[in-house]
Amino acid sequence: MSIEPASESLSDSAELQALRHSEHRFRTLADYMSQLAWTADPAGEVRWYNERWYDYTGTSLEAMTALGWRSVHHPDHVDRVTNLLRHCFATGSLWEDTFPLRCKDGSFNWFLSRALPVRDVHGHITYWLGTHTDITAQVVAEEALRELNDSLELRVVERTEELATANRLLQAEINEREQAEAALRHAQKMDAIGQLTGGIAHDFNNMIAGVLGALELIQRRLAAGRVGEVDRYVEAAVSSANRAAALADRLLTFARRQPLDTSPVDVNLMIASMKALLHHTLGKGVELYFDLSQPLPMARTDEHQLENALLNLVINARDAMPKGGQLWVRSEIVQMLVHAGGVPAGEYVRLSVEDTGRGMSAEVISKAFDPFFTTKPVGKGTGLGLSMVYSFVKQAGAHVQIESVEHQGTQVRLYLPL
Repeated sequence: MSIEPASESLSDSAELQALRHSEHRFRTLADYMSQLAWTADPAGEVRWYNERWYDYTGTSLEAMTALGWRSVHHPDHVDRVTNLLRHCFATGSLWEDTFPLRCKDGSFNWFLSRALPVRDVHGHITYWLGTHTDITAQVVAEEALRELNDSLELRVVERTEELATANRLLQAEINEREQAEAALRHAQKMDAIGQLTGGIAHDFNNMIAGVLGALELIQRRLAAGRVGEVDRYVEAAVSSANRAAALADRLLTFARRQPLDTSPVDVNLMIASMKALLHHTLGKGVELYFDLSQPLPMARTDEHQLENALLNLVINARDAMPKGGQLWVRSEIVQMLVHAGGVPAGEYVRLSVEDTGRGMSAEVISKAFDPFFTTKPVGKGTGLGLSMVYSFVKQAGAHVQIESVEHQGTQVRLYLPL
């Protein structure tokens, strides 16, 4: 087919030869282009297809002329495509559409198809040039992306629901745990009150009994006229009353109702002043040793409360060695280069009490500073000893550590700021 109908007046002139040469070049170019191509007359009747069309569809010009495009179009698209193409042919407008074309193996590939009218100098359509560009990969990618988006949205919805369900279950578990913890705290509170009541009642009863017993003996001596024997009973009553006052003082310190009076303290001098008291407190069976570093800088603390803390630690060590043992009271200056064991980096005066007693398990160590916690039988202690030490240490800006091995002994260290 000629791209443009040859005029009957044309002969084998140079102009005709040039036209044929141009048509040959066009056909050669069209046959080897990557697109499927065709041309149609002004009315839209297809007159020529390039070789790519035949290679792809497996048809021939005769078959296409006889069967038309329905033989290569997908049945779901042929009517829509044909109607739009006829409209463009009738109006002379540019045609563009996307649809699948059948390959010679029976499969369908997607193509972007265009047809434009070629006009002469007067604006009349001389022929139509159509092309089909294979966009199967793009369509497949877009479809895969759509499916991915759809499945992603579905997965997001499912995952959101799963997380919402998990969150509801977690919230319910948290609520249950809070209720259980509240019940446990209440039970522990009642147990602590019971231990506190029993321990304090026992201690105060002993102290009151001492006061009442001394007063009764005083009355008897006075009634018998034995006035000279009264003084020692007065001293016994005063001693019991002082012990009661000391217990009340410990309770106030534990409750932090009694402010500390911090000042520079010579820890070695304080320990030396307590040696006799500590020996008397330990009694027989426990060997007491002192290892005091010299010189030792002053510590910033409450001396009276530090004395009480040391006495408490020594008493605890004594009670941990019912069959006797050895106990050391040590003082030294230490430099903590890094934060370790709950003690920040810095320089401290360290006061340590070490014993060779029965030691403590890890579980007992974790509760040792808890208020009212004690491993002693009911009535033998209030569980305020180490709690008071801990409360004092924190109020004084100091730190405390416990190291212990069962059946080998315990070491309690107080880190006092300079």
